[in-house]
Amino acid sequence: MKQGISILVIALLIALPSSAQKERKSSQRKQQKEAVNKEAGHREEISASYSDGVDRHRKIQDKSTKKRMKQQNKARKRQAKGREVPFYQRWFRKGHF
Repeated sequence: MKQGISILVIALLIALPSSAQKERKSSQRKQQKEAVNKEAGHREEISASYSDGVDRHRKIQDKSTKKRMKQQNKARKRQAKGREVPFYQRWFRKGHF
């Protein structure tokens, strides 16, 4: 009888710390997910503020400057056509030589 009680007490003592560790792991996972979500929201906020700044910059230019910017953008796109991969990746890719 005493052995059965002592085994039961030992089993309960072993089970308690393991459940606490599981709770801690799940709370750590929740914190990591929250951090990732917060970082994604921060990135969106930064990109939105950047695009607002670009729009503002374009709006304050005079007509001739806007025209020149548009022409430069078209020329840049024409020159970059077919070069979506940066030069260093083109140089050092497998099977190049």
